[in-house]
Amino acid sequence: MEVKLTPEMLEAKTWGPNNIGYTWDEMKLNSGSRLCSIDPIPFEGQVYVPIQNGYRFCIAQFDSEQKNLGLSTYYNWINTPQMCPLDSRTKYIGLCFGDTGDVSKITEILGGGSL
Repeated sequence: MEVKLTPEMLEAKTWGPNNIGYTWDEMKLNSGSRLCSIDPIPFEGQVYVPIQNGYRFCIAQFDSEQKNLGLSTYYNWINTPQMCPLDSRTKYIGLCFGDTGDVSKITEILGGGSL
C-alpha cells in the first residue's frame, strides 16, 4: 500500500500517545510546531516513512474500530527514514511530524516520497 500525503491531509496538532482506546480526534491536541494527519490513514503490515533530515515523526496505531492500541504499538519521534512494522491488530495509523508547524512543508518533510 502506498499513500501520498498532501498539505490537505494535515493540521497543526500534536497528540497524547497514552490514550489507549481513544479515537484519533480524542487524542489530538493543539500545537503550533507539529503536524498531524487530520484523519486516521488505512494501513496494515508495515509502513515506510521517508522522513528528511531535520524532521521527526511518531506513529499511533489503531484497530478496525479506529481505537488507539496504546504505547506498545507507538513509534516515538524517529528522525531517520525507516520501515516500521505494525502490530497485527493495526488497521489505521495516525502520524505526527515534529519541528514544523507549516503544513505546506510536507513535501520537504517527506522529500516528495510516499508512505
